Amino acid sequence: MKNSLKLYITILGVSLFGSSCQGEPESQFSLSALTAASLVEGFKVADRVKPIQFPHDHGDHRDFALEWWYLVGILADQAGREFGFQFTIFRSALANGVNADTVWRTGQVYMAHFAISDIDEGEHHSFERFSRGHPELAQVKISPFSAHVEDWRFTSQGADFSPLVMNAHEDSYAVNLNIELTTPPVLHGDAGLS
Repeated sequence: MKNSLKLYITILGVSLFGSSCQGEPESQFSLSALTAASLVEGFKVADRVKPIQFPHDHGDHRDFALEWWYLVGILADQAGREFGFQFTIFRSALANGVNADTVWRTGQVYMAHFAISDIDEGEHHSFERFSRGHPELAQVKISPFSAHVEDWRFTSQGADFSPLVMNAHEDSYAVNLNIELTTPPVLHGDAGLS
């Protein structure tokens, strides 16, 4: 499938979340209890506008408990057949203030999600990968920008963030893109806070 005809994408929305554990009983099990438990106690909360500074803010923010980087879009082949895709890498902290004496003790867990939709056929396929934080397994770097979980990657090929390459594959489904940014970044919400 050639991606030269049509490509609509949202690139690298970095979302940050943090919390303090208040208001929910410890014995209650729920997704909100899991994310509000001691795993995120003491992390910053994204609750007000702060200046966004690139390239620094393309990278990870370890003072927040959870963040993600994503790429979504619609591709069309030469015949005009459309395919939707989504690629996201999540970083979640297991503990605050981990001072690693080895690259194996990062205190970080990563999850990658890759999905592709055949719009004409009405089919949707999605896949996930999980890994602990380690330079060879999963990490996010600022310069040059690189985010990966195993061999699913979203990386900068230049010093100025662009061009970008995105590669994800599973079974017989794959998206391999070379992306050249032609406009400056647009901040979502209130100066980047949403």
